[in-house]
Amino acid sequence: EKAVYAAETTFALPDDNSLIVLVSAAALPGGRAILTFFDITSRVNAENALKGANDKLSLLSQYSVDHLHASVDQIIETVEEADIHANDATTRGYLERIRTLAWNVVRQLFLTESYKDLGALPPVWISVQKSLETARLPSDDGSVSIRCWADRLEVYSDPLFSDVFTHLLENSLWHGGDGVKNIVVTYHETPGGLDLFIKDDGVGIPAGKKHQVFEYDAGKHAGIGLFICRQIVEVTGMTIRETGTEGMGAQFVIHVPPGGYRIEGTTEDAPPLPPSQGLERFTLKHRTGVTVRELVTGEFHLAEALWTDYHNTKGDIRTDRIFAAFSGGEVVSVARCRRHPDGLEVDGVFTPVSQRGHGYANAVVQGLVEACGQEDVLYMHSVWDLTKFYGNFGFVPIEEKELPPTIRERFAWAQGEMEGANVKPMKREPIPV
Repeated sequence: EKAVYAAETTFALPDDNSLIVLVSAAALPGGRAILTFFDITSRVNAENALKGANDKLSLLSQYSVDHLHASVDQIIETVEEADIHANDATTRGYLERIRTLAWNVVRQLFLTESYKDLGALPPVWISVQKSLETARLPSDDGSVSIRCWADRLEVYSDPLFSDVFTHLLENSLWHGGDGVKNIVVTYHETPGGLDLFIKDDGVGIPAGKKHQVFEYDAGKHAGIGLFICRQIVEVTGMTIRETGTEGMGAQFVIHVPPGGYRIEGTTEDAPPLPPSQGLERFTLKHRTGVTVRELVTGEFHLAEALWTDYHNTKGDIRTDRIFAAFSGGEVVSVARCRRHPDGLEVDGVFTPVSQRGHGYANAVVQGLVEACGQEDVLYMHSVWDLTKFYGNFGFVPIEEKELPPTIRERFAWAQGEMEGANVKPMKREPIPV
C-alpha cells in the first residue's frame, strides 16, 4: 500500500517499430489501481549511444596507453644504455633530465590506467570496515597496530573507495617515520554530517605542506596517492583534509555530507551488516590477551547475555555502540556508549564474576574510549569505588548539575543526592588516546 511499482517494457507498433515504455502502477482505495505509461525510447537510445561512444573511447584510450608504455620503456632503456657510454657530466645531465621526463610520463600512465573507471560506475553504499579489509596494504612485520572502529558505518561513494584506504595507510606506513606504531580509524557525527578520521602517531606533516599534499605535484608516489584520494571522495561530495600536528602524527579527515552515510541499524534504510570474521588485524589487541571490537547489531545479544546479571540491561540499536572483549571466541567483558540528544553516556561496563581479575574491563573501556572519546565529551555515572578506575582513562568527577539534562534524568530518582546513592557523575574531555 502507498508503494509505486515500475518496470521497463517494449511495445510493438503496427509499422514494425517499437516503443520502450516505463510502466508504473500504484494502488488506489477500493481495490483500484492507476497505471502510467511513459515513452522513454529516446532516452534509452541516447543512453545506448553514449555507452557505445564510451566503449570506443575506452578502447582507443587503452591502445594509446599500451603504445605509450612501449615507447617509455624504450626511452628509459635507451637512456640507461647511453648513460653507460657517456663520458662527461654535461651529457649525463641531459640524460638525467630525459630520465626524469620519462618517469613523469610513467606517473601519468599510472593515473590513467588505475583510475580510468573513476566516476564511470554509479556510487554505491560501501562498508568502511570492508573497504579497509580489501585495501592493498604494504607488508609489514606486525609492529604497527591498525585499529578500525567503524564496523557499522557505510558511506555512499564511488566503488573505488577502498583505494582511499590503500593510499592513506601507505602514506602512514611509508612516510610516517620509524615512530609509527598505531593507525586508528574512527568517526564522529557532526551537525553538518560525519567526519571519518584516519590518524597515526608518526612524524606528521609540516604545517606549511598540509594544503599541498593533495595536489598532483606534491611529491613522488605519495603525492599521486593523496591526489587520487581527493578525486575519489569528491565524486559524491565528500572532502578530505589533513589536520594532524607535526611531531605527533598525521590525521586525515574525510567529511561526509548528510545523506552520504548511514550507521547500521539506526535507520530503516541502514540494513544489518555481518560481523567481521577472522580479521583480527584491525581490532584492539590488549596486553591481557583479549581482542576488542565493536559489535554489529546482529551481535547485540552477546552483550545482553552478559547483562542478564547487570540489571538485565538491553541494547538499543538506534542509540548504542557496544564494545566487547573476546577471549577464545567468547565475550568476556562489555561496555556501551549511548547517544543522547545532548551528549554521550558510557555505561554497561560489565565483566562476569567468572572472568574478573584479568583486566578485561580495562581492555573494553580502552577500546570504547578510543572509538568514541577522541572527538566527543563522554559522561558517565560511576559507583564511588570505581572512580579511580575510570580516572585511568581520563574521566574526572563532576557535579551532578554539570551533566547534560537527558543523561542526568536517568538518576532522577536520586533527587539530587547521587552521592547518597553511591553514584558519582564523571566526565571525560575529548583528548587523543
